[in-house]
Amino acid sequence: MAQAKQAADGGRHCRSLKIEATGDYFKRKIIPKIRLTGHWLEHAGFKPGHRVEVVIEQAGTLSLRFLEQGKAGVL
Repeated sequence: MAQAKQAADGGRHCRSLKIEATGDYFKRKIIPKIRLTGHWLEHAGFKPGHRVEVVIEQAGTLSLRFLEQGKAGVL
């Protein structure tokens, strides 16, 4: 289970999550998956039913941004 900790920079809360594997193991078509769950998401302003935009800032860095109603992007 991920544990919350205070980051030294700006008092932000951080989570450590494991990147999981999903896909067809028999055909060896495995892809990475990150699962985000927990009350901490709600405390951060993300509620069930909300949409988010996932942005690849650079290799190894993802950002989640809340999308307002009617502004859903296309993947």
